[in-house]
Amino acid sequence: MTLSSTTRLQCAPNLRIDIPSRSETVFTLGDQRHRFGTPALTLIDLFQTPHTMPEVLALLEGQARTGIEWLHITSQIVSLFKAGILIDADAVVRPAISGEPWGFDSAQLHTALLNDQPRVNGYRQAIQAVVKPGDVVVEIGTGTGILSVMAAQAGASRVYAVEATSIAEMAQQVFAANGVSDRITLVRGWSTRVDLPERADVLIGELIGSDPLDENVLEFTNDALRRLLRPGARVIPERLQILALPIEIDADAYSHIVFSDAAVARWQAWYGVDFTPLQQAMNAQVQLQYLSVSHADFWRTLADPVIVADFRLDQVNPGLAFDRTAESSFHTAGHVNAVVLCFDLTLAPGVHLTNNPLAPNAAVSWQLPTWVFGTPQPVQPGQAFSIDYQYRAKMTHKVNLRLL
Repeated sequence: MTLSSTTRLQCAPNLRIDIPSRSETVFTLGDQRHRFGTPALTLIDLFQTPHTMPEVLALLEGQARTGIEWLHITSQIVSLFKAGILIDADAVVRPAISGEPWGFDSAQLHTALLNDQPRVNGYRQAIQAVVKPGDVVVEIGTGTGILSVMAAQAGASRVYAVEATSIAEMAQQVFAANGVSDRITLVRGWSTRVDLPERADVLIGELIGSDPLDENVLEFTNDALRRLLRPGARVIPERLQILALPIEIDADAYSHIVFSDAAVARWQAWYGVDFTPLQQAMNAQVQLQYLSVSHADFWRTLADPVIVADFRLDQVNPGLAFDRTAESSFHTAGHVNAVVLCFDLTLAPGVHLTNNPLAPNAAVSWQLPTWVFGTPQPVQPGQAFSIDYQYRAKMTHKVNLRLL
């Protein structure tokens, strides 16, 4: 496939982006990994919606000062295209439901979401409470379209359902099957790259990731507040609290997660190899694991959940980067060896949703990011601690516990 000045390029679906260092970006497509410099992120952002190369170069006018810099940008676009990270938007016909596991348009993801009754019923209750007859509603990331259908059923006169991935075609069919396609307009693209013919009274967005901020809910909501909503618009969800929970994972489960004494002994018995040097190195690191709510059966909670961040989503919030610290004390003696991150959402007044593993109706479509320590620390009731929460957009967020 050749690349010309009229080829409309956009990002490949199901592209995963990792930033292992300040100077490197890793793009993963299926089992293929491609390494680029961090400036490639700017190009990826611009190609979230289809553009030709000359259009993108025009958008970047002023960022390159010399012919060599322009040549480098052009070369990067060509390299991204050859790697399959940028694709011809007009030549590729993608399926309505992707076969790529856990992409935003994958059957696996949407099956898990629809099976999560607390989540879906919570949003339905909030929509029924917030959306009034005649309201204009915008939904960011409509997916299968279920929340837009609910908004139309609640009396919205017009719903703008924004979706960037190929699941959009399926959502359009869902609108028709439920008799609401006359009031729902499907808008293809990323919400930060589209314009609407009118401003909305209500914003609906299920943009909470397993790490509550890893789907950039703050950035997308901030943009919608500034460009897509009327002053005083209502937002679902309206508030996000991020909680940290210090725990002790039981010895057997812990030995299957980190380089513990038991794990090293087990591996040496199995393979005849001494892994003590690896254990010593790994014990200095904090490992990030993603665990399901069901893993709470293997935990002892050593303190009450600590609120490490609290956002009103109907107001513009700081995004991209910030650091928060909260202090508390342990209520139980033990050996703290992990911190779990979870959240409480206020969808509407009196309507709440949480994946707090201590809650009786925890939503299960999210996993729990868990920072596991290589060296457990003994703690006593009343002993003080602090938890640092660091957020960096497009990067893994960090949690650290310090004994005081």
